[in-house]
Amino acid sequence: MAHGVESRLPFMDYRLVEFTFGLVDSMKLNNGYTKFILREAMKEMLPDQIVRNRQKRRFTAPYFQWFRDAWRPMLEQTFLMGSCHIQAYLDMAKFRNKLAAYLAGDNRAINQGVLWRILQVEIWMDSLKNK
Repeated sequence: MAHGVESRLPFMDYRLVEFTFGLVDSMKLNNGYTKFILREAMKEMLPDQIVRNRQKRRFTAPYFQWFRDAWRPMLEQTFLMGSCHIQAYLDMAKFRNKLAAYLAGDNRAINQGVLWRILQVEIWMDSLKNK
């Protein structure tokens, strides 16, 4: 979690947490709607399609854009030029070919979630080496 995105911090005020622990269940879950009291409190400020939506939504980072723009030099330097810590666990020739194809524009060459995880493991392994 050291590098995660947590977007619920405004809801972690201890007074709000204590308040919600005291609520009856129907104010938390009502007719299939989670966070019912929050939905009711915000219904005048938010569009009905948001207030009445029952689907959970996750934060999706724009990996495609980051990998090809701001982080491209880091990816190239880390994985395409020289050795890296994770090479003991990957078929580096295959990975480098897939990464090069991905950076050239082929979104199907490597799954962005997999690339994200590989990068995170590499950064973690590098941080262990530097301690």
